[in-house]
Amino acid sequence: RRVIIAKAFSNVSNMSPKNLNQLLQIVFAGRGDCYVIDYNDMTMDYYFDFPLTDWEINLLNNDLLPRPAGVLIRLNMFREYGTFGFEEATDGLPFDDGIFHA
Repeated sequence: RRVIIAKAFSNVSNMSPKNLNQLLQIVFAGRGDCYVIDYNDMTMDYYFDFPLTDWEINLLNNDLLPRPAGVLIRLNMFREYGTFGFEEATDGLPFDDGIFHA
């Protein structure tokens, strides 16, 4: 159903960032923050602050979401990083392990 809504939306939308953000809120309801940024240089970014499933990534890479004609679309997705702070850095090198003076 979400795929059908997204494709139907492209037929009736004027492809403004406001309308594209509205579509993202409908298609990905309850998943987290997602939004469109228009850079006014013929490029737009779709941001997803949550992990996408494999089938969602496949659909997005195959032009599921509408885009204005001639505009380059980039997908920016949530990435989970391994080490965040000092407590989690158990697999990194210890401190004072580098060359500080030559």
